[in-house]
Amino acid sequence: MSLAAFTEFNQDPAELTGHGFLPAHLALAMKTSIRTLAVIVVNEQGQAMAVGSTAPVPTYIPTQTVTDQVLTAAGTCRFPSCRIPGPLCDLDHRESFDHEHPERGGQTDAKSLDPLSRHHHFLKTFTDWTATRSPDDGLTMLWTSPTGHHYVDHPKEFAIPDHERPDPADENSPQETTVGSDADTDDHDCCPCARPSPVILDGGSTAQSHAEQTKILIARRHAAEPRTPAC
Repeated sequence: MSLAAFTEFNQDPAELTGHGFLPAHLALAMKTSIRTLAVIVVNEQGQAMAVGSTAPVPTYIPTQTVTDQVLTAAGTCRFPSCRIPGPLCDLDHRESFDHEHPERGGQTDAKSLDPLSRHHHFLKTFTDWTATRSPDDGLTMLWTSPTGHHYVDHPKEFAIPDHERPDPADENSPQETTVGSDADTDDHDCCPCARPSPVILDGGSTAQSHAEQTKILIARRHAAEPRTPAC
């Protein structure tokens, strides 16, 4: 598409690679829905002298690259105590996406998206549950319930935590092994990549978090049920 047609100064046809030429009005309609445009500078003979691209247009649906980055980093749903695998989750905009003015906030990038199960995605969208990232590391999720209780969901760990690494001094000293000792039945998580259990602040608990979710669902169900008029 020529610059004149792109800026709607004329109606020159555009070329869609692999398909042929398109009328100007159809090309102009398509340009509003694509993420990037390849820009070609031509000489007087119409030959390409330079090739560039436009800046990406903010979109609501993340690219596959962004999706892969978010799911790899998080691993599971980021709601406290939820361990639904990331590929089964929705990607939630931590800050609501502005559909009328996408450039104003709610960016669709790896830093602004979190995987949430469909249930917890709806819970955050349609109730007063809120989530932010900790300013300390930019990874820990800080959740606040409608009742004001606070919950923390730690990021996934890809390495053995320092406090679980063996002490080199202990490796050089003889070890005593007792058959049937508690060491064989230690109740620690054997997977080093698992996230720690959510930390509860302000007197909240995981059970209380589930109870608050249940109360919200019951209230919404009652509100949706038809009421029988009194006689």
